[in-house]
Amino acid sequence: MDAGVWMDYKVNVATAGTYKVKYRVAVDSGYTGKVQLQVNGVNLKMPSFPTTGGLKKWVIVSDSVTLEEGEQKIRLYASQNEWKLNWLKLKLIPKVPEKF
Repeated sequence: MDAGVWMDYKVNVATAGTYKVKYRVAVDSGYTGKVQLQVNGVNLKMPSFPTTGGLKKWVIVSDSVTLEEGEQKIRLYASQNEWKLNWLKLKLIPKVPEKF
């Protein structure tokens, strides 16, 4: 990824809620992978990915994001060089019922 590059994804969110976001990334030595996570043009997160020891050494980094129901445009905007994204996954975090 080069700074200033972005990737757009259209997703149809079946259920509004908090989603676990997993990124499989590789970050070159001496760098930190930095990205802005935008949903429908709004900056939601600015995760940083740790150095993995090279651009061929992959790790999975997790975060969370709240999404509304319906079609969403997710954009990953790279704000730093020297990292790679292999994939991105979203999974709804189930609500735990309150116990009395």
